[in-house]
This record gives sequence, C-alpha cells and structure tokens, in this order.
Amino acid sequence: MKRPTPETIDERHVALEGKKLLYFGGCDYLRLSHKAEIRLSAVESLRNEPSLSSSASRTTTGDRSIYLQLEKQLTAFSGTEDTLLTGAGYLANLSLSSYLSKAADGLLIDEQCHPSLRDAAKLSGLPVRNYRHCDVKSAAEISSGLPDNQHWFLLSESMFGLDGSIMPLNAFRKMLPAAVSFIIDDAHGFGVLGDNFWNEGDTSSRDARTVIKTLSLAKTVGCHGGAIAGPLKVTNSIRNQGATWAGHTPFPMHLAHAAIKSIEWLSTRPELGSQLSHRIDLMSNILSSLGLLKKAGLMSPVFSFRLGETLTEESIQALRDMVMDSGIYPSFIRYPGGLNNLIFRVAISSSHQKGDLQKLGKTLLQLSQSFGCEQFLLSDQMS
Repeated sequence: MKRPTPETIDERHVALEGKKLLYFGGCDYLRLSHKAEIRLSAVESLRNEPSLSSSASRTTTGDRSIYLQLEKQLTAFSGTEDTLLTGAGYLANLSLSSYLSKAADGLLIDEQCHPSLRDAAKLSGLPVRNYRHCDVKSAAEISSGLPDNQHWFLLSESMFGLDGSIMPLNAFRKMLPAAVSFIIDDAHGFGVLGDNFWNEGDTSSRDARTVIKTLSLAKTVGCHGGAIAGPLKVTNSIRNQGATWAGHTPFPMHLAHAAIKSIEWLSTRPELGSQLSHRIDLMSNILSSLGLLKKAGLMSPVFSFRLGETLTEESIQALRDMVMDSGIYPSFIRYPGGLNNLIFRVAISSSHQKGDLQKLGKTLLQLSQSFGCEQFLLSDQMS
C-alpha cells in the first residue's frame, strides 16, 4: 500500500489530496514541534552556528558544548545520575548492547517490545528469554529459575507505541528478584507518563537496583535524537567502550538548541500534561459510550484499531476514502515486527478539541459497522 504524504497545516490539521484533515497520526503528543518559540530557537542557531553539523563522532572531533548542555538538562529532567545523547532513539537502545554484553548474564524481554530493543538484545550476544506482554507473573516465573549468581536485565517499553499499553513497572519491581535490573525504553512515555511511573515502587534498599532509561527526542519533545539516562557507571562504560555510540555522528546542533527549549517548556508548563490527560479521558469516554473501548482506565494517548489481515487493495481504498470523507487523515500502519494486521493508529494530543474527538469517535463507529474494526491490544496477540 502506497503511503499518503500529508503536509502540515497547523497543530491539528494536515493537507492531503486537496483536503484539510484532522491529524491523529505520529507521536507529537504535546505538539511541541509546532511551538513557534521552540522552532525559532533552531532558526537562531542556524543563523549563529557556522556549520550545520559537527560532521564527526563525539569521541573524535564532533563534540560540542551544546550537547553537554542538553545532556545536563535531560539528567535533571529525568531524575537520573547522567545522560548520554545518541543520534536517534533507535541508536539509544543499540548503544546499550556493548554495556549489556559485559554487565549481564542474560536478558528477559517483553514479547511485543520495539524492534530496537530486540536488535540491542541480539547485538549483546546474551541468552534471551521472552515473557508475555506486560505480564508480571510470566516474567517472575522465568526469573525464578535463574542461577543465583547471575545478573539479568529485563527489557521493556514504558508505554508501547503501537497500542498505548503501559508496563506496570512497580509490580515488576516488587515481584522480580533483586538480581534482575531494568532497561526501560521510555521513547513514548517520556514527558507523558510523569513521575508516578518511576517513583511509586518499593524504594527500600532491597529494590536499589539498576534502572536505565532510553529516550527519544523525536516524540513528545518534538525534535530529533535519543538519549540513555541512568547511573554514571553505565554512561561512562558506553562512552569509553561502546562501539555503536563511539562510531556515529550526533544530530545537528540546531536541533539540540530546539530540544533544550522544548524541555524547558515541559519543565515549566505542567498544564500541557493536564490538557493531554483530560483529552485522553474524554476520548476514552467517547469510545466507551460507542461500545468501542475494550479496556477501561487507559492512561496513554494512543488508541489503535485492528482492520484485518486479508484486506484487498479495493477494501483498503474504501477504508481510506471513508476516513478521508469524514475529515480525518487515514493513519493506517503495518507495524514492524511480524504483525500482519492493518492498524488504524490514532494518537490524541493536548491540542485536540472536544469536537475533534467526537468526529474521530463517529468515524471509528462507521468503520466498525462497515468493516468490523475493533480496538487492537498487544495483550490479545499470542506468542
């Protein structure tokens, strides 16, 4: 299926084939990529910086003070000891592989996690055991059989970008032995889930285990790049011995300037998160009233709907036409990782209005009545 190519109009709309459409695609949950003050910081940097790129890895001649400034800011915002920037969010996970190969004896991994975590696990060369999606008991059963003298890491996303499911980190902390530490891909959760996801667990000395976060600056932050946030011993190990990190060029300096400004917005405007939470609740209520919500109490801005595995090109075109005729951009995807279903993935933002969400709900109801679509949840997928 050829993907449509929209052009951005404003925070809520795109243009496609001559139509102005509501946009529920992407991962710009707070729409920070649209804020004039943030974009202007990138423009000012382009005016003042003598080059577009550092044009080399940071371990050779490509380091710049703006990267150190952004790392310091991310460390403060994420509440960790240290932060290490990477050229993209995907590279943040890949850059962990060299550390894992030395620091761990094996890996537990959510069966539905992002391909970047799977690639990192593969590059580490360590034994890998899969546990059922977000299933604490499954992970606990596997970890109970681990040798006493071994140290394993559990790899998961905080918020899964395909269906919006959220890992119950605090339950994992309580149920898993102290010999299991955590690597949490916080690409979608960063700036969205808030402090409660990280700080409500067992904080006794028994639970003083390593937790490493990987971040994407291309989603809620609305810029580009990635980062590893965690203990200084981890970031120093990657700085000194990480081949993936050492071998790649950082993202352009003007985007680092924009990221700094964006994180300032996140730090000083808590109302953005409140607005997003309100819209998530509103969308959940709309879907529930229409009989389209499988699972109540969702906290994430992502809602996905299964459209089928054996759709013909004609039926896909009919789906697309129906969504566009309703004034909504058809954000249909087939996610990497072996899922065959065509998914209509919608992401609510802090900028969407009540009428936007009501229109989306009406369109989803039409799709359900005409094509039998239903909410897609990763927990429904069998191993």
